Amino acid sequence: MTTRQMMCPLLVGRAHKLQQLQNFLRLSAAGQGQTILIAGEAGVGKSRLLTELKHAALTSGFYLLQGNCFESDFLLPYAPFT
Repeated sequence: MTTRQMMCPLLVGRAHKLQQLQNFLRLSAAGQGQTILIAGEAGVGKSRLLTELKHAALTSGFYLLQGNCFESDFLLPYAPFT
């Protein structure tokens, strides 16, 4: 059985933040990469915003690596990197 994630096709109220992240993506393509922290309370749209950014990065020819943190990883510092 395949599970499918439901996601609203519209990005609501995040146009400015997405534009900022896309600007960082352009800088990275020009060799001026940075580290960006996306933080916020549960349900504010972090995953949805990053889905849009990942799509923009892939269509621009970037390769992506993704690490995830889970509640059970709280004892493992830097869990997504190890």
